[in-house]
Amino acid sequence: MHLLALLALPFAAPQLSDLLVAQDAVEAPAAQAPEVQDSVQTFTGTYKVKGSAEAQRQKLDKLAEEAAADFPFYAKSIAEGRLKEAITMCEVYDIDLQADTWMNKCDALPALNRPIDGSATTWQGANGPVTTTIKRMDNTVVLRLKTESGTRVNTFKFHDDDTMTLHVTLVSDSLEKPVKWVIPYVKG
Repeated sequence: MHLLALLALPFAAPQLSDLLVAQDAVEAPAAQAPEVQDSVQTFTGTYKVKGSAEAQRQKLDKLAEEAAADFPFYAKSIAEGRLKEAITMCEVYDIDLQADTWMNKCDALPALNRPIDGSATTWQGANGPVTTTIKRMDNTVVLRLKTESGTRVNTFKFHDDDTMTLHVTLVSDSLEKPVKWVIPYVKG
């Protein structure tokens, strides 16, 4: 990893606050079958990190340290700090998933509320333009945020037992390999 790649790292993924303040439409299927419309009602609610939020944060910090290990010694501490900003989680998600609408609110940040109409939206994030798309497939919502130098994919999987699993993948030319993590949530 060379120093120029490290300089691009702050732009490798949208900031979590960028994700949550975008207000335009995003990509998703235009119509859902009636049986899917009925099932989405069960996914609406408040989801809290399952278990200890502090333990989850410690896992994410360790993940950032491991990803930074691929950088040269003179750049590791800078890379680790920037990776910790990108490798994030919400303690609480408020979610309202309808057949044609997606709303989520992460902790105290503003809500993301938009129709899921199959369109992509480009908006100005803190670190430059971000293109966002949303796709919904049965019990899964995939939120993709793409910047000039990287992509973050948040995959929300809703389960019948009132739990949700958030799978996150962070990809950037600045990273040797994608960084992935999973956070379990419970409804209530």
